[in-house]
Amino acid sequence: MKTYLMKHIWLVAALGGLVFVTSCNKTEVSDPSNITSFNDLKVSPTFNWESTREITLTISTELPPVGTLARITIYDGNPEEHGNVLANGSAGKGFSFETQLRIPSSLKAIYASYRDGKGKYLVVAIPVNGNQINYEFKEVLNTGLKNTAVVEPNCNECEHFATGNTPITIKNGEIWCVDNYNGQVTFEFWNGGGTLRICGSATLSNVTLGNMCQIEVLSGASLNGTNIQLNSASDLIAYSTANVNITGLSLNTAGTTVYNYSSNFNINGNLSTNGGFYNYGVLNVTGNYQINGYGGFYFLENQGVVNIGGSFECNSRFMNTGTIEAQGDMNLNGSLQLNYCKLITHNNFNLNSGNFKSYGGYLKVYGNMNINGGTQPELYNQSMWSVNNLTVNSGVIKGFGSLNSIKVANTTTFWSNSNATGAIELADNDGQVVGNQNAFLNGATLVNWNNITNYIPQSACNPEGIGLPSITDTDGDGIADEIDDYPTDPNRAFNNYFPNQNTWGSLAFEDLWPAKGDYDFNDLVTNYQFNLVTNAQNKVVDIKAKLHVKAVGASFQNGFGIQIDGLEPQLVASATGGVLENNYINVANNGLEANQAKAVIIAWDNVESVIHRAGGSMFNTIHNGFTGTADTVNLTITLSTPQEQAVVGTPPYNPFLIRQMNRGHEIHLSDHVPTSLMDYSLFGTGQDASIPSQGIYYKTLNNHPWGLNIPVPFAWPLEKTDITNAHLHFAEWAQSSGTTFADWYLNNAGYRDPSNIY
Repeated sequence: MKTYLMKHIWLVAALGGLVFVTSCNKTEVSDPSNITSFNDLKVSPTFNWESTREITLTISTELPPVGTLARITIYDGNPEEHGNVLANGSAGKGFSFETQLRIPSSLKAIYASYRDGKGKYLVVAIPVNGNQINYEFKEVLNTGLKNTAVVEPNCNECEHFATGNTPITIKNGEIWCVDNYNGQVTFEFWNGGGTLRICGSATLSNVTLGNMCQIEVLSGASLNGTNIQLNSASDLIAYSTANVNITGLSLNTAGTTVYNYSSNFNINGNLSTNGGFYNYGVLNVTGNYQINGYGGFYFLENQGVVNIGGSFECNSRFMNTGTIEAQGDMNLNGSLQLNYCKLITHNNFNLNSGNFKSYGGYLKVYGNMNINGGTQPELYNQSMWSVNNLTVNSGVIKGFGSLNSIKVANTTTFWSNSNATGAIELADNDGQVVGNQNAFLNGATLVNWNNITNYIPQSACNPEGIGLPSITDTDGDGIADEIDDYPTDPNRAFNNYFPNQNTWGSLAFEDLWPAKGDYDFNDLVTNYQFNLVTNAQNKVVDIKAKLHVKAVGASFQNGFGIQIDGLEPQLVASATGGVLENNYINVANNGLEANQAKAVIIAWDNVESVIHRAGGSMFNTIHNGFTGTADTVNLTITLSTPQEQAVVGTPPYNPFLIRQMNRGHEIHLSDHVPTSLMDYSLFGTGQDASIPSQGIYYKTLNNHPWGLNIPVPFAWPLEKTDITNAHLHFAEWAQSSGTTFADWYLNNAGYRDPSNIY
């Protein structure tokens, strides 16, 4: 169920300008053409060799509660385009979802969805700028949304300035600024036109604009106008705090456009448009409002409030994400009418032709709603109509997505073969219809007011709402079963993945530390996927890891473990899944490794215990025709007390090799702290340049590492093949400290030499 589906499509489209920069973002680095091996790399001493970054994310909401918390889901891409799930959690009014995420450094935006127990569904794109990201889900009513975003001109750019009643002629693209002005203005639109910019007050009458002509009313300024005629490609713009009062405004041709950002734009009398009107503020029309014309140039796009003293007639198209309220009738005769928020008529609503679609929107009809001309209005995802009388003379009312409601106070009539079909619950006061008694098809139902099953909460767009929340929460944890990954377990609610729920990451090690290796990074390649299971309060309950060895380009019998730096051993109730067969690992009662200051779990004490060689001395690192397989090792750490995710940290935590089953000989990623059982006498020997007192570990003097973390399945080099000769942009990435080719590990065009990859 996806409430407000189209709303998030518009939002995603609006954010389409996000630039997903990866390989095209190239800073100046050393010429990579002279790099023939890893040893040639000139790397900043501060570079951490990470292909990922950690962000702290806070998602809050001011949306009305529905009796349970809402589910927040974070994706690495648009979920409508197969984006992968990164994290899940709960949020409600006064309770935020706060989490830490480790994401690929190349990822420039994440997506967040909001879904409550009644199916309300919203999706937004959130740019990843910095390490602290905050977002609040709000009501969709967009009044004044663009007022603060629009760039307003100023009166310092004027070529001419006028006051008093001196007549002025505007031509050749000139900008005229006026204040305290009440003279005659003539636009020579046949001679290049220009701009009249009102900086203070102006009283205008009988002004005709044409091609390339424009009137601008700046913030704090006022326009009192009579008989303002817009023709051809001409514009009228009222900025944020402008005051506009016009008697007789006409948009006469396609291409004429009004942009209103003001909360005080008044039309005295009728407004008839044959052009476009963008309303982001408050538009008041004392008479009738009529939209004419056919095609893309004739429209009303309303994100604010439109108050109409008479009737509203649309003979073209409109899109409403704010409020349109008419004291008289609403008559829809045009090609396309889209309602995402609130339509109100204090008289009758007549749908005569066109496509009237409601996406989570609300329609209030104090009089009679008449559906005529075989029209087929559509309701999507908890849309609601509340009408006095409903008469479907001909046509079909269609419902889609999560359940929609039509509430009728008096009489419901379906004549001839008219009907309601799909996801619609029609609630008639007494549960009776006149006419076609078989009008409810394909899931559409008829109920009386006492038997309403649908629930749509009150909101800024829907001040009425309908029904009462009826949400199943079997385990009573405050998360509805429908959005609970563990609906019968009160201690667990959500799964949180790294890299995501569909993808594995990889760890790749050289195992000769403290001596340098051959930098093929295939002495151990293991894929991993983590899942942090959290409860309804977003605290971590379990840490689960899947590990699958892909390559062992070494003769050493190495162990492998993971230290969780933020977690003390006593916070762990149990740790299971390790493959321990060689009797040199001491295990505590809870399953962690004993005698450790931090939580350490050993996945295997000898890699030979989890792989199955097909032949040859190397395991999946040379093209000898032998391809071995491996067991998937499943680790589970269950905490004795649920912990904040900030305490537990982010996967893959602090992974390490145990070289040749020598427990004190650990090999970690750069600047990752060794465990309590490390033999510190090894630091500073061979090519190692660690300085433990300064937090510097597992680096050479040139800041070269012994391990890499890659957020996708790694395509490892063949045995004895330097990684710089397999992944052709690795050198640029390293020498730019990760700012260039942050996605060096992908299989994009020109990124790899396939002959050097296993």
